[in-house]
Amino acid sequence: MAIVRCEDCGRPHGLKYGYTHFHPVATLVGSESVSRKIFCGSQSCGHRALILWLTDEEEKTYLCGQRSFRLSNCVAHVQVT
Repeated sequence: MAIVRCEDCGRPHGLKYGYTHFHPVATLVGSESVSRKIFCGSQSCGHRALILWLTDEEEKTYLCGQRSFRLSNCVAHVQVT
């Protein structure tokens, strides 16, 4: 599952999966206005999420052309550029 973070919080650490690949978040699939309501996944942060972090497996699918990813603990998908 992909994870989103703000620019300040950066790469997620200490999680079950390693998130080593990042991409800017373009939009939330299905509703442009809702994309403004996606916040950083870091526990103590309330900034808007601008970066999508992917695992190695997700990065492989990105390189094969997939641009829509389901967010961890969320019923949403984000579109990346």
